[in-house]
Amino acid sequence: MKKTFNLLLSASMVLGLASPIYAQEGTFVEVAETRAAATVKEVSTADALVNAITNANSGDTIKLTGSITLSDTLNIQITANKKVTLDLNGYNITLNTNSNKALMKISKADKSSTTSEATNLAELVLTDSATKKGKIESSENASAIYVEKGVRVTTNNINVIFSDPSKDNKANGVFLVKGEMIVEAGTNITSTEGGIGVMGQGAKLTLNDGIIVSEYYAVTGNGTQSGTETTINGGTLIANNGAGIYHPQNGTLTLNGGTITGLSGVQMCSGNLVVPENSTVKVIATGEDDRANKEENDGNIDDGRAVSLIDRNYPGGAPKANIAGGSFVSEKTDESILAYSWNSDKKEASEWTGAKDNTTVSGGEFNKPFNEEFVKTASFLSVDGTYYAANEATLKNLVANAEESIVILKNVKQLTGVPGGVKVENKTENKVTVNGTEISKDQSINIPTSNGGGATVKLNPVYRAYNPNNGEHLYTVDEKEYKHVASVGWDAEGVAFMAEEEKNGQALYRVYNPNSGLHHYTLNETEKNTLVSLGWRDEKVAWYTSKKPQSAPVFRVYNPNDGNHHYTMNKQEKDVLVSYGWQDEGIAFRTAPIEK
Repeated sequence: MKKTFNLLLSASMVLGLASPIYAQEGTFVEVAETRAAATVKEVSTADALVNAITNANSGDTIKLTGSITLSDTLNIQITANKKVTLDLNGYNITLNTNSNKALMKISKADKSSTTSEATNLAELVLTDSATKKGKIESSENASAIYVEKGVRVTTNNINVIFSDPSKDNKANGVFLVKGEMIVEAGTNITSTEGGIGVMGQGAKLTLNDGIIVSEYYAVTGNGTQSGTETTINGGTLIANNGAGIYHPQNGTLTLNGGTITGLSGVQMCSGNLVVPENSTVKVIATGEDDRANKEENDGNIDDGRAVSLIDRNYPGGAPKANIAGGSFVSEKTDESILAYSWNSDKKEASEWTGAKDNTTVSGGEFNKPFNEEFVKTASFLSVDGTYYAANEATLKNLVANAEESIVILKNVKQLTGVPGGVKVENKTENKVTVNGTEISKDQSINIPTSNGGGATVKLNPVYRAYNPNNGEHLYTVDEKEYKHVASVGWDAEGVAFMAEEEKNGQALYRVYNPNSGLHHYTLNETEKNTLVSLGWRDEKVAWYTSKKPQSAPVFRVYNPNDGNHHYTMNKQEKDVLVSYGWQDEGIAFRTAPIEK
């Protein structure tokens, strides 16, 4: 290892470039700022914090000027139609009394105002304007922050940590939401137990960005509640020892984007799963099928599927799913989607005969097959080992970019434009016409090069160089850039990855922070644009990565001390960095094998 790191306990990605405004010491000082007519009130004690929020006007900011160690729950009340911001300003709010208390309860002051709660919300924004972030941390054996009915909490650029050393209560979480919660960029939630619980009748959670890393679940619900709305638009959700999202209640879970990783990816035991056609969500199951070892009567079942739909006779009824987009990976089991019934008394699974009526797959890509009955009208096929449910336009694109094989599984009558050198196999009951040739069930055809071109796929090397001054690795397909940085003192480390051609790959963006001198790489165009809006320099598309789920993974780890990210195909290198305190952020993208 070329470098040593001094690491912080908190985790946050430095998104902005603005310097924080540090106030003078004091318990309750008003400081005029130039934005709007709002006021900044500075506090350094728990009582002053509660008092300041209680008496705040809508738009006011309450800013810490010192860390607060609590001896009891912080009970915060906000009047309806007021929006107040709590800015940690680089300081901490902590609770560690070994008395099983919540760290914070946020409620609406005028609880008698029950009419039109959706338009009379009390709102609290939790943020941290400092470059060196503080944290909100609870070490109690109880959920940390309660968001009561009638309250909306928004988080951005903040670290919230739940660190109960006992790890003995899977029901505990960082946030327990009975009202509404919105998670924005820069939010880092880490937990030794659960992440966010959407627990109230009609509760709402919207995850636009941010990172949740938990032990048992990143997002969950309660089977006795109903009417919940959980929307994942972006961000990263990781459950190290459970389901990324566990959904036992009669509510709606909508997956528009983001990355969700767990032993099981998304587990629906009630409610509706909706994955729209334009969804970019990636759901990854890392576990094995461990259903035989299930002990508890409730809670998630470790079945190792990207999506599992389970009829458990829960109060909200059997789950339903409509999947029209997204990417789904089961790393250690044989199906991307699995539906079954579960007997809690016997702890055993059985066939769920109604699953085909409750499940529709009309789009998306999958690294493993699943029950073909779920695909009603879409074309179902495997291209180069990846499974797709596709409409006509998607089908045409998939066929045109096939490199080795196409296996036709359902609802395909003809294929045209199949490239040369590709083998096509028909597994349907009907005859299929391929490039003008008819093939029957279980027949295959090898398309000659003269029929489709058979062009060789061109891969370009991605070089890696190391800067010994700031510990950054630079990745580039530009050989001139690579040689230039090597000439000015960087260590040339050779080829790290292989880049795809634009027509076959997915764009990976590169941005540069002129303050820190660090580069950041992301597949998420929204994340790239957010960073650019905060002062990072847009360096456009760095290269094109592989879109195939079976391609080699490139891991990303994060150094919370200096904001540096590192990317590597070497799992051992990744594990060593994690052992030094770097945060494991899972698979950043995938790459073709390195050409020696």
